[in-house]
Amino acid sequence: MNSEVARQIIKLNNAIHYMGSTAYLTGITPAIAKSLTHLDINLGDIKTFSTTQKAMEAIIGRDI
Repeated sequence: MNSEVARQIIKLNNAIHYMGSTAYLTGITPAIAKSLTHLDINLGDIKTFSTTQKAMEAIIGRDI
């Protein structure tokens, strides 16, 4: 993930937030997380998960 992609994700998150919702980003691998850290990119309040299933479990609050 490069800084332009991260910037667009942050812009999308802001739009979602303005509509009164919450953004969930899935598919964040350790390599992507390391890349974001290396680029000093803060995704703010975007909730990140390694898989869609883990995101759904967090949203629903139980195992799927």
